[in-house]
Amino acid sequence: MINQQQKQPFWLTVLFVLALLFTAVSLSGLAYTKWFAESNQQENQSALVLQQQLILAQDDVINTNWLRTLNPLVKNVEGRVLWSNILQQGIMEFIGLPKIAKNQAYQLWIYDLAGKDSKPVFSNEFSLANTRAMLIPFSAKNLILSPFKFELVLKTAGEDLSQPLFLAQP
Repeated sequence: MINQQQKQPFWLTVLFVLALLFTAVSLSGLAYTKWFAESNQQENQSALVLQQQLILAQDDVINTNWLRTLNPLVKNVEGRVLWSNILQQGIMEFIGLPKIAKNQAYQLWIYDLAGKDSKPVFSNEFSLANTRAMLIPFSAKNLILSPFKFELVLKTAGEDLSQPLFLAQP
């Protein structure tokens, strides 16, 4: 039997090695970017845990669970809301809050018994980086003296109506 093994041209070998190197560098760059983003998010969440503990230490803390609406988007979501009138700050906690479309945002509204009218006060608008357990800080645009309801809604750009997702009442 005659061995008919042909040698590949040198340029083809070089091209193959360069493609492997390019792939390796690209993948390591993507891995670093993902690691860096997760590292920053973990640091941010750690700082929010400290803020959560500060709010919980206040004498006037409101600590209540979210009550789900019948919206199927949030049927498996859990969480709570913390608020301090003294600090005029709060933390929302969610486990499993779903990602939403780019033209949508979650909005938090606070209802105040001592407010000038019965309209809620806009507090916060956010989207999600991940759907694991997360803490989201908030404050109100106006002074809140006697909050009686927190409402999280899903707002779609260009639409007047919002979908109610959660309610929390002290």
